[in-house]
Order: sequence, then C-alpha cells, then structure tokens
Amino acid sequence: MPRHSLVIGGILLGLTLTTSAQTPPPDAMTVARSLVVTLKLGDQYKALLPAILFRIKPLVTQERA
Repeated sequence: MPRHSLVIGGILLGLTLTTSAQTPPPDAMTVARSLVVTLKLGDQYKALLPAILFRIKPLVTQERA
C-alpha cells in the first residue's frame, strides 16, 4: 500500500512541476535564421511534405472502414 501512494504521489508531483525553456540569445537566433535561409529548408520541406503524407496515409487510415 505505501508503494502505491508513493507512485501516485510521484506522478502527481511530476504533473504539477513545470519547467520553462530558456530563451536563446539574439545572436544565436540570427545565426539560426540565416542557416535556414542558406540551406533553403522551407523549399525542402515543401518538396518533401507530399511524399511524407503519402507514406503515412495508410497508417492513419488503416483503422477506418
């Protein structure tokens, strides 16, 4: 019985504690944005998205009649 209460207490404690993400420094954000533009990640994402959706469609619809 004490073990169950410890487990429940641990779960409740884990659910109530929150951590906030640290904000990155402005120069790091500038470098990250320039990297995204340099690698043209937006264009790559737009090109790959249809293929990704086509591959996961059977997984999403397999449970539906």
